[in-house]
Order: sequence, then structure tokens, then C-alpha cells
Amino acid sequence: MSNVTLLFTLHWQEQGIAREEACVGRLQPDIARPVFPSYDLAPQYRVMEALKQHSAIPVPPLLGLETDTSLLGVQFYIMGHIAGRIPADMPPYNMDGWMLQETSEDQRAALWRAAVTTMASFHQLDHHALGLPHLDTGELTPLQAQLAYGRITSAGPWRVRAMQLHRPRWTGCRRTSLMKNPWRCAGGIRG
Repeated sequence: MSNVTLLFTLHWQEQGIAREEACVGRLQPDIARPVFPSYDLAPQYRVMEALKQHSAIPVPPLLGLETDTSLLGVQFYIMGHIAGRIPADMPPYNMDGWMLQETSEDQRAALWRAAVTTMASFHQLDHHALGLPHLDTGELTPLQAQLAYGRITSAGPWRVRAMQLHRPRWTGCRRTSLMKNPWRCAGGIRG
């Protein structure tokens, strides 16, 4: 598992008025063999903050990051909930599930165009202009760094080969990272 995602609603009183907000909590996994060799939520959160402030990439409302593990035992952050659906990884969205069974061919084409447009926009961004120097890869190009990382993770050879062929400027924005609401990208939820 790459993370734990919780959906919940906050309820509170503000000046005698009952308030509520639907939220999403992302928690660092606390398992023996996580998907990634290292897992730090702070850089993910900083990337989403920078995208929200300095780009047109859809990002959910960011409500807070907590790196103090004494509260829940792991790092976590909280975002506002965006109504929409996420294409499934299992079974793959292009083989089964709501995208095939509940959408027309025109709707699927609109979803694909929106996803590709959003991913292309993401990959055109300059991380220095976004104030994200921690994404520097030293002597390696971003592609070389991701290829090296792919060799040590469960992503394995298929991802390495795909990146060799397509040569993205950034990596990390993928089709299932984008929420659909209803036929556009409503928010990227992975940093």
C-alpha cells in the first residue's frame, strides 16, 4: 500500500452555528513493506501547496500537514473532499469498472482528453519556478533520477521502459491520480 486514505466529516460549532466539512486524510503507511523505499508526506504536501499557489493544476483545498507522529503514530495531512470518482487500479479502469460500464464513448474520450491535458500541463511546470528546490536531482536529469528510483521500487521494468520511451519532465502525475468531476480533472490527489 502506498498510503492510508480516510474519508470523514468534521463537525464543529462556530459562533453558535453548527458547521461541517467533508475531508480526506492521507496517512503515512505503518506496514513492514510499503510501496516506496522511503515515505515522507511533507514533500508531497509542499508540492500540492506550490501547485495550488502557482499553477492552474487542480488541487484540493489543503487544510493541514502534521509531521509529529505522537498524535496518530504516523505523519498525516488533511484536505478538503472534492466530489468525484477516481478510476480504479484493480481491476484496471480500462478493463472493467465504472469507466467502462457507466460512461459513454464520448464521456470516456472527454475524460481521457482532460487527463492528458492535465498531465501535460503538470509535466511542463518548472519546479524551480514553483519554489520546490528539494526536487533537484543533482547531476541526473529528472528522467534519469526516476529511472534509477524505478529500478529499486516495485514499479519495476515496465515503468522504466515507459519513461525511456516518453521522457517526461516530471514524474508522479498519473491517470489514476486525477479525480473526475464529472468529465474533467477535478483534483490531483498525489504529490
